[in-house]
Amino acid sequence: MCEVTVTKKLFPEKTYMPRNFDLSEWKQFTKDSKLFNSTMNDIWHNEHKGPDYAWLPIQLDLNILQPNNLEFSESHELFSPEDRNTDLFKHKTYEKNYIQKAKSNDATHEYLANIFDLKYVDAPVHVQNPGNYVAPHFDLYGYFLKRCPDYFNTAKLKRFAIFLSKWEVGQAFLLGKSAVTNWKPGDVIEFPWYMVHSTMNISKSPRLYMNVVGLSK
Repeated sequence: MCEVTVTKKLFPEKTYMPRNFDLSEWKQFTKDSKLFNSTMNDIWHNEHKGPDYAWLPIQLDLNILQPNNLEFSESHELFSPEDRNTDLFKHKTYEKNYIQKAKSNDATHEYLANIFDLKYVDAPVHVQNPGNYVAPHFDLYGYFLKRCPDYFNTAKLKRFAIFLSKWEVGQAFLLGKSAVTNWKPGDVIEFPWYMVHSTMNISKSPRLYMNVVGLSK
């Protein structure tokens, strides 16, 4: 396993989490799509302080993060018809947001948990093929909640994106008012759990990245 060095984090706890939700509060909060959307918009527009994301100078073992035996799903819509019946995703831009996913194995979860000092890690690999995009949205963390049914609190919720393919012109990861580009395989960014985000790929090559969610210990 490679050595990992992390410099001072860009998001101090006091500015990284304007509000706090425990598991029961989060489940109740996300049931009301109109309340959820308006509240999340208010958090990142009015309560967020500091940058929208941070590059982390970490050296990662790509052989662990991207093993040869990953099994990717067929391209599917990120937002289901049920999602688009809610106030969150009614706009036509949420139609045909295609993505492919592959589940990471336990060894990858353990590796990432040690690097980022996390527990209950979820880290699927996403493939965005040329011509596809994902419209702006806030995450509900439904898949992640399945990995931590007994404990969830946004005060400890951490988000990272690990880029697994080389950046090409036409690819972008949009966070709040910022656009992430020009990444290299193995580059890592951290961003707040409440940050609105979207992605696009109008290049000629697939874009791969690992979507890491976990709770700090």
